[in-house]
Amino acid sequence: MASSLDVLALIRSDQGRRPEALETAQRALEIRREVLEQPHNDIASSLNNLAVHLMDAGRLEEAEAMYREALEIRRALVGPEHPLLATSIHNLGAILKEQRRDDEALALYREAYEMRRRVLGERHLDIALSLSSMGALHQERGRFAEALPLFVESMPIWREGLGPKHGLVFKTQGLVGECLSKLKRFAEAERELREAYDGLREVAGDSHSETRRVRGFLASMYSDWGRPADAARYAAADTAS
Repeated sequence: MASSLDVLALIRSDQGRRPEALETAQRALEIRREVLEQPHNDIASSLNNLAVHLMDAGRLEEAEAMYREALEIRRALVGPEHPLLATSIHNLGAILKEQRRDDEALALYREAYEMRRRVLGERHLDIALSLSSMGALHQERGRFAEALPLFVESMPIWREGLGPKHGLVFKTQGLVGECLSKLKRFAEAERELREAYDGLREVAGDSHSETRRVRGFLASMYSDWGRPADAARYAAADTAS
């Protein structure tokens, strides 16, 4: 029953019924605490699920507590080196990032990344996720020189794992382009951003949020590059969509 409730919580969240989703996830955790001996991996899973719904509700400190409890359960069950433990460490970093506790978040992202390299190898998709998450933290704080090599390193892993036409590949390419633009490497940025933009238009459409985001990057890049006509063209296209 608890598994069904976790699935129902996700469905309600996707439907925009977030308060109901949160209540459902809480009930799933309660049931698992009642019927399972601790520590148990299913309890950790319900804690992680509940944390996601708490994050959606803006209750970040409560979400952090759920992630920390899940991490300790995973550590007790799987030992010091395991993909599930790395995921729990990464999740905790993500919630700390949302609280703007950047140094703590980055340290956890790095810990998860290093563990994933040891237990999964260099080309696993979780490696790309770790690299992209560290890159995003730097990028969102304006540290583009630090973000760029992380996004670049993640790109071939995404391509190998998801295929060259996947939206996440083009999204990451757009982030590479934005970093290059902010570093005033405009010719390189133009190439990456236009490829990302064309790819996102193809796989997601003109009105998708990621397509619009990259279109905004293009407008900003051309403005900074001193090409106002090109900037205006992309800005107008964004307004029209």
